[in-house]
Amino acid sequence: MDVLAKAAKETAEEPAFQDALQKLNLNYAWLDAASFQTQISEQEKYFDELLTRLSLKK
Repeated sequence: MDVLAKAAKETAEEPAFQDALQKLNLNYAWLDAASFQTQISEQEKYFDELLTRLSLKK
């Protein structure tokens, strides 16, 4: 794991950070780089298909 990824994960797991998220009514979620890329790719495909079906794709 590279230095920035490790630091980001450690920060995200800090209780103070999680408390701040809760106060802002935000959810905590962490994915490693490969899993995050997979999720983004799946969402791109989903929204591309949705926009096409709704005739909103330019």
